[in-house]
Amino acid sequence: MYEKVLSYAADFENYKKQARREQLDFKRFANQELLQEIITIVDSIKEIPEYSNDGIAIEGVNMILKEIMRIFKKFNVEPIDAVGKQFNPELHHAMSLEETDKHPNNTILSELQSGYMIHDRLLRPSMVVVSTLKTKEK
Repeated sequence: MYEKVLSYAADFENYKKQARREQLDFKRFANQELLQEIITIVDSIKEIPEYSNDGIAIEGVNMILKEIMRIFKKFNVEPIDAVGKQFNPELHHAMSLEETDKHPNNTILSELQSGYMIHDRLLRPSMVVVSTLKTKEK
């Protein structure tokens, strides 16, 4: 009977630890869907040309972008640094391949759309152009 009580107590402790982990994960990733929507706004802001007849409007847009990035940092959302790195299918989505002999095979040459991580989880993959070695023509 004593062993059964110990077994139930151990099971209950394990249950409490698992519930705490699940609660922590819920808190860490509760805003994930909202942040994914905000990322599309960031993409749109980054597409605005740096020149304008009204420099004040561009300055205001840059201030908004800076504020959004501050909020991302507060919620542990970080952009993925992709250009020049080795292609990783867990973080990057290859949109095209570019033949080159100037870069090692599977190196990211350019980023078409930024990717983001929230804590240690992928929020959105980077859309990238990846190098491939030039084939020798005969």
